[in-house]
Amino acid sequence: MVGAKSSTTLDENVTHIVSFHNEGQELPRDWMLRSLGGEKEQELVLYGHFCHPHGQYINVVYQDWLAESLAKGFVLCEMNFMAVPRM
Repeated sequence: MVGAKSSTTLDENVTHIVSFHNEGQELPRDWMLRSLGGEKEQELVLYGHFCHPHGQYINVVYQDWLAESLAKGFVLCEMNFMAVPRM
């Protein structure tokens, strides 16, 4: 699998934010966005791909994506695990 690094700051180098949720629980999109911090952090998640050199999105995913990717030994598609779906 691809190596990962953790970060204490949210900036254009971040590719994923992993969020916890209980099984079967879906949290409202606006709650997830507010939990990221202020306006700057929310804009990075929503619009950061416009300023990223490779058009990279910051994917906000539930922890299931990480757990299932590790269990299977390869990185799964994030789309089925999105905590903040792309518009």
